[in-house]
Amino acid sequence: MKSKFLFLFVLVTSTLSTFAQTQIPNAGFENWTGGNPDGWGNSDAIIKGISGSDPGGVEKETNAGDIYVGTGALRCKTDSVTIALLGQTILVPGVTSLGTLTLNFATQNLDLKGIGYTDRPDSFSFAYKYTSGTAAPDTGGAIVTLTKAVPGPNGRLVVGNAQLSATPQGSYIVLKGKINYQSALAPDTLYIQLLSSASFGGGVKGSTLWADDLKFLGLDTAFKAYIRPSNLFGPQEVCAGDTVRFETDNIPGYTYRWLNNNAPIPGATFDRFPAALSGAYSVEVTNGSRVDTSEAVTVTVNPLPAVTLVGNPDTVCKNAGAINLAGGAPAGGTFSGTGVTGGSFNPAAAGTANTVITYEYTDNNGCTSSATEIIVVKVCTSIDKISEDIQFNMYPNPASSVLNIETDQQLFGTTIQMLDMTGKVISTQAIENNKTVFNVSNFANGNYFFRVVNKQNETLVNGKFAVTK
Repeated sequence: MKSKFLFLFVLVTSTLSTFAQTQIPNAGFENWTGGNPDGWGNSDAIIKGISGSDPGGVEKETNAGDIYVGTGALRCKTDSVTIALLGQTILVPGVTSLGTLTLNFATQNLDLKGIGYTDRPDSFSFAYKYTSGTAAPDTGGAIVTLTKAVPGPNGRLVVGNAQLSATPQGSYIVLKGKINYQSALAPDTLYIQLLSSASFGGGVKGSTLWADDLKFLGLDTAFKAYIRPSNLFGPQEVCAGDTVRFETDNIPGYTYRWLNNNAPIPGATFDRFPAALSGAYSVEVTNGSRVDTSEAVTVTVNPLPAVTLVGNPDTVCKNAGAINLAGGAPAGGTFSGTGVTGGSFNPAAAGTANTVITYEYTDNNGCTSSATEIIVVKVCTSIDKISEDIQFNMYPNPASSVLNIETDQQLFGTTIQMLDMTGKVISTQAIENNKTVFNVSNFANGNYFFRVVNKQNETLVNGKFAVTK
């Protein structure tokens, strides 16, 4: 079984220090204590604690040809590690994290605890070179995340982030990426991770990232409006009846106005809005004379599928055999209800009651709808054979709307089937007593067959009738 606890990253509430300035501590990886860059954590100690050996995934680079500036750099490498506890060998990327990096055994996740940080840098850059393992193309990279503690169950808001991909480079280049902000608030915590493989679950053996000279560039100081979920997450799709819950920063003194396709939404003047209609949503934020409108997020509301369920018997006897349910459309849905197993209904399991049969269907958009029918289960005296002198009367014939069926014997447990001229069963109905009314108002003009069958599907009576309107 593949281990899941090695590189599934979660942000957790940080223990904040008093450190707060524009630049990054030990950004050139000049200072190391043992096998760890000062102020940073790495995955080696965690893997060593599990496997018993140091994987060498994070090392100080001292070769002058592999250093960008100064006398040191960071080297992260993806390699295979044997985990005796799991009885397997797995690929492990080298991971370095600003602050501390620990394993949470309860959640089987790596917990990242960043550093206290309150600035809003405009961009992030770092110098790197990269070699990919030979098994397949691989990608390393850097992840920057700025967060803020907020009230509520989530506990932490992502203020801004950047993800920079490191592709094979034989010599150092400087890669720069803009911080994508999703909030106007000042952060309180900074996280940075450097990875030899962007695939947290493994990557390619031998992939190596060299990193040096990390920097923040400029400050984000403009008055801006943000909408969450931001367009970083792409278009939002929901099903009819659901909503996309947008929000922006709740800052005292600010006023808000939500727009759909650039048109103001009446009454939408709070810091959050539930979008239930298709359109391009944005929020206009005003603070005194400063006004800004966020980028739009497109919402698509998909209709629910039209689902029908018709054609199952209205009434069945408790001692009748299982019934194959049918008549659900579109095809591919599922049946449910008391006494239902798969596509079969067992009257004995349902008991004598009005049983609701539900047919549920989910379309390609993930939208679900359902339809229902009621089957009445009754206690009946079932018969297997009808005496040859049974009196069976069907009238009027031709019929226009209903057929009346009368017999001189109790036919509980039997079913009358209506067939077209090709012999296809087009409608069925249980016979409950000496007189049964069969609705043929939706039948086209023409000739039809009928037959009465018992629970073994043996034909007891058959004949022919016509519909004329």
